[in-house]
Parts: sequence; structure tokens; C-alpha cells
Amino acid sequence: RILASMFIQKLTRFFPALPLKLKQADLTVLPEDFIKKVLVSALYLSIGITFCIGVVLSKMGVGIGVNLVLFPILFFVMFSYMMRVPELKIVKKQKEVDREIIFAGRFMIIELESGVSLYSAMKNTSKNYPAVGKYFRDIIDKVDMGTNLINAVNETIEFAPSESLRRILWQVANSVD
Repeated sequence: RILASMFIQKLTRFFPALPLKLKQADLTVLPEDFIKKVLVSALYLSIGITFCIGVVLSKMGVGIGVNLVLFPILFFVMFSYMMRVPELKIVKKQKEVDREIIFAGRFMIIELESGVSLYSAMKNTSKNYPAVGKYFRDIIDKVDMGTNLINAVNETIEFAPSESLRRILWQVANSVD
């Protein structure tokens, strides 16, 4: 058990960007726990697929030696694929945000030009645009908890999956400064 824990910690060091990717993908799991789940899932899938292929190959008269070569290859492929899950979720979130960002930006401009405060404009944007609103809601929650607006915006910029959203948030942070 201790050996497995040490192995997972060493393996986590090979993925230094994993904590940021997990945060951007909204996966609330520690990097070590994520890698542990990926290892276990890859192991089970590799064993299952190797077994199924072994049954088929044995009926065809092929020896078991193929399975000994096939298992590590399958394990590596499964592990590599599952490690990309956060990246796939980030791309999905990025597409959702990019689909709304123009409309949310225009909405905020109209709100601000009509005399609404930046805080209220961000709060209204969070209510009207689900994908983009999640990040504005995060800023509003941080401000409500006592963080100043610039720090709340900067924290959200760090974890925003979309470059377009980051640019808008940088403009917001610069306008507050």
C-alpha cells in the first residue's frame, strides 16, 4: 500500500500540468486520486479486453503468448487515453464558452453603458448566460466572500478554459485598476 502510494506520487510528477487541467475541467479530485483512478480503470479495461481477445484467439488456434504482448500495449493505450479526459472536458467547456462569449460581452457593454455597476453587470451576466455565467458567478461569489474584485477576477482568469473569456476578464481587471 505504501509502495503504491509512493509510485502514484512519483507518477504524478510526470504530469505537472494536471492540477491546472483538473481545475479547468471542473474535476474536483486531487491529481494523485485522479491518477489512481486512471491506473485502476486502465488495468481493469486492459485485463477485460485482453481476456476477450485471448478467448477469440484461442478459438483460432493462436497461443497465449500474444496476450502477454497485448496486455502492456493495451494498458499503455488505455492509460494514455484516460489521462486525456481533463483535456477533452476543457475543450468541451471552451467550445461552450466561446459560443456565448460574444453575446455575453455585448450584454455586459449594454449593461455598463446604461449605468449599471460592474458588479451588477457581472451578476446579471451570470444569470443570463449559463456557460460564461459560471465564471462570472465564481467572481461574484468570491467578492461576496470578501475577496476584492481584482483578485477575484485574476483568480478566475487563471482557471478559465477559454482564451476569449480570459481576454474579457483581463479587460475587466484593467478597467477596475
